[in-house]
Amino acid sequence: LELVRDEAGRKQLLAVDKKLRATLAAELSRGQQEGWVRKSLEPQGAANVILALFSGLALDQEIGARTGTAAPAAALSDLFSHFIDA
Repeated sequence: LELVRDEAGRKQLLAVDKKLRATLAAELSRGQQEGWVRKSLEPQGAANVILALFSGLALDQEIGARTGTAAPAAALSDLFSHFIDA
């Protein structure tokens, strides 16, 4: 949280975030080409949602919210199973 308050830290964090989003979107696109990710999935949108979920879970952890790990992990697994072309 402190990192985003510092201008230099915010720029560094934004650069890492952009790289993560681009990498994840590229991997989802590759998965579409290889047939293990649904063709109808929008890779950039999915990457944005995935990283937003992880950011939210990290924030919960940082502020001491008692969300546990089992229920969020099961929910993420269920969500991600919809990305897979089985």
